Amino acid sequence: YAISFEPGRYLVTKAGYLITKIITTKQNGGINYLITDAGMNTLIRPSLYKATHKIEAINCLSSTKTEYTIAGPICESSDVLAKNVVLPQQNKGDYLIIHDTGAYGAVMASNYNSRGLPTEILVNDSSFAVIYKPQTIEENIDQDIIPSWLDSS
Repeated sequence: YAISFEPGRYLVTKAGYLITKIITTKQNGGINYLITDAGMNTLIRPSLYKATHKIEAINCLSSTKTEYTIAGPICESSDVLAKNVVLPQQNKGDYLIIHDTGAYGAVMASNYNSRGLPTEILVNDSSFAVIYKPQTIEENIDQDIIPSWLDSS
């Protein structure tokens, strides 16, 4: 007999965390939104499968709890990382940590809307190293090739 299995979630999901910065906050229709620099291009699972991930505030200075919808910066109605998340009051510039992103996180990230891929950092106890450097918009665009027959110059 041969045993085959797909190792993604079972073996590595708990090995990954996504740290995202709150770039703005807003309220609309009675809902408090945290807009982060990570969106569906960085972590597609919530938009694609309605997957849920534990999300915590890194800056826990406030004792006031607020319910939030956490969304990304992409102009798509499905760019939502989580709904009904209760956190200490958050502000622009604060950071959130999204748990269990080791499987199907970075490997499913995309350059959607010409956004660069995120930085990846490997951590082992007190040691850490950047294993994937952040991609700039220029590096992303440099991958495009314009056919000579389309060049108007």
